[in-house]
Amino acid sequence: MCKIVIALLITLVTALPSAAQISFQVTVNTSSLTGIAGPFSIDLQLIDGSGNFLGDSNNSVSISNFLYGGGAPEPSAPTTVGGASGNLLPLLGKVSLSDTHFLNEFYQQFVPGDTLIFSVQMTTNIASQGVPDGFSLLILDGNNLPIPTLGIADELLSVSIDGSTPTVETFRSDLNRTTLNIPVPVVSFDNHTAVPEPSTGLLTGIGSFALFGLYFLRRSRRQAIAPEVSPPA
Repeated sequence: MCKIVIALLITLVTALPSAAQISFQVTVNTSSLTGIAGPFSIDLQLIDGSGNFLGDSNNSVSISNFLYGGGAPEPSAPTTVGGASGNLLPLLGKVSLSDTHFLNEFYQQFVPGDTLIFSVQMTTNIASQGVPDGFSLLILDGNNLPIPTLGIADELLSVSIDGSTPTVETFRSDLNRTTLNIPVPVVSFDNHTAVPEPSTGLLTGIGSFALFGLYFLRRSRRQAIAPEVSPPA
């Protein structure tokens, strides 16, 4: 019985789902935007690759610790689409993206300073169908059009979630299509970690099962070592 209990516990633990995630910091040189008539907007997107209007909600991105190098976010309300929410407040603000829809987007106007710095923490679960989910950063001009870059969708940064440690691609502005000279953003990684995310109910069930198993084993051992008592004649 001891072996059966241990085997079942191992099976339950190894069946726990895990979600890989990556964390990194992004620094964008926005000095070429200072003194230029805007307004400009920070545009953050998470595209669901399943091909459905409603996404599969298997990935999320958290963007925080915003610094503007002398600039600041505009007080105007952000525009959100799909599973997007948050704000761009310096240091205290956070933007959350979840692929609940095909397009999940947050954008808000800001006054550029010398640099734009922020931290990203995102899950990297591979889509079960369709194409990989993708996260991207763009800067929009006064017409809400992306400043041209060498990225395929005029993005400054993109992550195609095709594995647990996907590549973070960065692009400079396309000087054949714009006079705004934004260099390649600098990315520094914090870690690449696999973080288990079991449900509370499953943990509770495993805990109860483990306690039951321990109780049963102890009871069996007590019975095995207890002296045999003969009934009275």
